[in-house]
Amino acid sequence: MCFHYAYSIPWVQILPFATLGRQMLLVMSAYFATEILSRLNTRWPQDSRATLKQFYRRRWIRLYPVYALVILGGALALHAAGDDSVLQELPWHLGYASNMLIFGQESWNLTTGHLWTLSAIEQFYLIWPALFLVFGPHRAALAAWGLFWAGAISLAATAAVIPLESSKALVTNCFPFLATGALVSLYRQAPRQEVAAFRWFRAHIFPGILLYIVFWAPRTHSPFFKVGYDLVAAVTLAAILTLVLERSGRAKASWSLSAAGYVGQTSFIIYLIHPLVLGIFVQGFTSFAMALGKPLLLTLATALTIGLSALLHEVLEKPFMNMRGRTIEAVPRDVRVETEELVSPRS
Repeated sequence: MCFHYAYSIPWVQILPFATLGRQMLLVMSAYFATEILSRLNTRWPQDSRATLKQFYRRRWIRLYPVYALVILGGALALHAAGDDSVLQELPWHLGYASNMLIFGQESWNLTTGHLWTLSAIEQFYLIWPALFLVFGPHRAALAAWGLFWAGAISLAATAAVIPLESSKALVTNCFPFLATGALVSLYRQAPRQEVAAFRWFRAHIFPGILLYIVFWAPRTHSPFFKVGYDLVAAVTLAAILTLVLERSGRAKASWSLSAAGYVGQTSFIIYLIHPLVLGIFVQGFTSFAMALGKPLLLTLATALTIGLSALLHEVLEKPFMNMRGRTIEAVPRDVRVETEELVSPRS
């Protein structure tokens, strides 16, 4: 959000980590999806159909209604402000094909350009659950590594043949980030299976960060550096996620932790609406924005985004989260469940 709002400020554009929020979303989404699949598979170890049914039902209730309502509301608000671009692209966004639209047009709409990550994640959800169940929880890491290297090949091919910034929106080019998120979950459940090099990178975060910066500077001049940049970023973000998970597990309850937890709960809404808020704010109050000046405008847009996100979370998102918690079906009597906890509402 901060990067998008302050992108026009020159010094922000040269920060090497400024754009990684979207990639971190890919890593975290794959991590949580794998956690949910593992727990569902524990509940129905002999029934893959039940696992898939519950996974897709919970994902749809958790994400799509809120996503569709916000996108539709934002499109109508921008239409009222004189901007029909989102309304014209609405079928692509509602169909989780925003990344294909961006790649086809070879351009970005600043108001909806961030939606490519959500489309890539939903397309990954069509692939990963099936691979997880076919390979099984004990061999799913092999499938994840297959996706990682398939993503590396896709990155190299597009960097050499289609050297466009929009090519990063392709789901295959997102595989390294999605695969490392899944691997974090799988290796935390079965540490003995972890590949030594991946374990070292997860345990030593600073060498990964330094290597990322080395690849970051010349990434636009060479396909080799572009591929290295993305692969190192994927592993480094996995290391950051591991560090956060380990620290949060040992953290004591406090107001700051509670506040961070609440921001985490609203983060999907924040990510979803922040370009829409800025677009509506600037389009609807152009003269007001010019009078305020850029710093104050960005401050007000940030405050408005956080406040509106909290409101939408309480009024719109929470009811669907509670509904999702009631979708868990009864366990078949012939299935022995070793743990009573499936997936908490927090997950």
